[in-house]
Amino acid sequence: ATPVYLHCEHVIAAAGHGKHVLCEKPMAMNVSECERMIAACNQNGVQLEVCFVLRFHSCFREIKQLIANGELGEIVEMRVPLLKLYPIAEGLWRRDPARAGGGVLMDMGSHAIDLVAYLLDDDISKVAAFLDSRINKWEVEETALVLMQTKGGVHAVIDTSFIVPYSEVVLEIYGIKGSVLITNGQEWKVRVCVDNSVREELKPVENLYRAMVEHFCKCINGEEDPIAPGVAGLRNIQVISSAYDSARTGRIISVPDFFDVDKA
Repeated sequence: ATPVYLHCEHVIAAAGHGKHVLCEKPMAMNVSECERMIAACNQNGVQLEVCFVLRFHSCFREIKQLIANGELGEIVEMRVPLLKLYPIAEGLWRRDPARAGGGVLMDMGSHAIDLVAYLLDDDISKVAAFLDSRINKWEVEETALVLMQTKGGVHAVIDTSFIVPYSEVVLEIYGIKGSVLITNGQEWKVRVCVDNSVREELKPVENLYRAMVEHFCKCINGEEDPIAPGVAGLRNIQVISSAYDSARTGRIISVPDFFDVDKA
C-alpha cells in the first residue's frame, strides 16, 4: 500500500525474503516492472495478488457467472463508469506522474479496465483513449474515457473522473439475450433483463477489503488460488499503457499479446 513508483522495489524485496505479497493497484509503473515482480515471486515461491477489490463483490461474481452460463447470450457491449469527486492537493504523490504513473486512468481506471477483463474473461486487444485535465489543470489527467475491443469482439467503454460529485450508474452489460444494469445509492440496485423478464435485487454494501484479505490468507495456506494474480495486474498495465499511447498519438492502439509468465 505504497505509491505506485515503489511497488516494484517493495514487491521484489518482500519476495526475496520469502514473503507472500498483496500489492495495491495499479500493479506498477510499466509492463517491465510487472514482469520483474512476477518473476521475483515465481523464483522465490511466494504468492502474488493484486488488489482488484471489485472482483470480490458478490454482485460481480454473480454477473460473471451469468455471462459464463450464457444467460445474457453473446455479449455485444459493456460500460463501466467509475466517477467520483476526489480532490488531490498540490504536491501529493497522486498528482506527480513520476510517482503515480498517471492520474485517474491509473487509479480508478485500473479497476474499471480490470472489471471488463474479469467479467468477460477475455483479453482487451484494441484501445482508443481521451484524457484531459481542463478543469483543475492537474499535472496528471483528472478525467479519462477509454474505448476498447476485446479479442472476442466485445465493445467496452470505461469512463473515470476525479471531479464528478455523483455518478449513478456502475455497470451496463448488453448481450443478444439480455442485459444487466447496476446503479448505486445506499445499496446497489441490480436489474437483470432476460427474454423480456425483469428481475431486480438490492445488494448491500460489502467489505471488499476484508473479503480480499480472507481470500489471500487461504491462498497463503494453499487452500485457494489467487483470484487476482500478478498476470492480471500485468495485463491491466499493458492496456493502460496502450491507452496512454492512444491519447498521446490520437490513434487506435493494439494491445500487445499476453506474455508468457514462465519466461518472465
